Amino acid sequence: MVIAHLILIALGLAVIWLGVKIAEEVYQIALISTGAIAFAWGFAIAPEELQMTVEALSVGGIMGWRWRNRR
Repeated sequence: MVIAHLILIALGLAVIWLGVKIAEEVYQIALISTGAIAFAWGFAIAPEELQMTVEALSVGGIMGWRWRNRR
């Protein structure tokens, strides 16, 4: 059960990535929805340290992206 959250997070990200690559709109919506649910479920059961790390990396990535693309 220790690694279950990492498996769900990785599975969710992989399914979302696959959904973005699919050309058929119905399958794309289904895959992205399934991936989002799996990612959210894995993130919800993850330990607090992992949640904080993912949140910090997300905020840092957004800030870096905004810094590079500012006008």
